[in-house]
Amino acid sequence: KMVHRGQAVFDTVWRKHGCLYLLEQHLDRFFKSMELAQLKPPKSRAQIRNILIQLGGYGNPAEDLHIRYWTSRGGDDLNTTTPAEIPTVFYALAVRKSSAALGTTNAITSSYP
Repeated sequence: KMVHRGQAVFDTVWRKHGCLYLLEQHLDRFFKSMELAQLKPPKSRAQIRNILIQLGGYGNPAEDLHIRYWTSRGGDDLNTTTPAEIPTVFYALAVRKSSAALGTTNAITSSYP
């Protein structure tokens, strides 16, 4: 196997009425997809869950958010490398539903060491 430009797994969870909707089911699917794609989880399930909860706590709890998150493996160059040589990375951002409906994007990101 070789990786060229990377591979990724992604999901989205909604915050409605201050709660993350079906978070555990989303995490189940996310981790199963990483397993099927042969991507090593870059963080533990608990760490990813905490990051998503942190993002879900942003702003006004009455405002709906969708939190997009993904893990990716792949570099910025055009070289081919074996998957074992490339670490996976986790990304997450929160977008206000009202902003997405208006065609504008306000992203809220969180760094996690």
